[in-house]
Amino acid sequence: MISPMIIDTELVERTIGANVKLYRNAIGMSATQLGARFAQVLNKRQVARQVMYMMESGNRSFRAAELLALAQILGVSVDDLFRSVDFTTVDDIPKTPKERLEEAKAGRDVAWEQVRS
Repeated sequence: MISPMIIDTELVERTIGANVKLYRNAIGMSATQLGARFAQVLNKRQVARQVMYMMESGNRSFRAAELLALAQILGVSVDDLFRSVDFTTVDDIPKTPKERLEEAKAGRDVAWEQVRS
């Protein structure tokens, strides 16, 4: 019998949060704008900027509907939100949103292939 994999939930939340921030920055959206759109998609009154900060810093768990909403707003797949991030280079992304997004996807695809093999 294969032993179950132990999941580091803190790492998962940090990874999702870092990806949300990365993709948000890549499309030139502020945290406040993301929060407003997030609230709209989830049919909520509002989402405080602090909640968005907690999400992006990995200090908040995500519900399935929230992951779907974030992926939709950011124009990525839910899988993209779970892809590994090199936390040392997130702030060193190229200047333009298109360059940031292309570099992020290319780097993640390589990292994802390494994990799968």
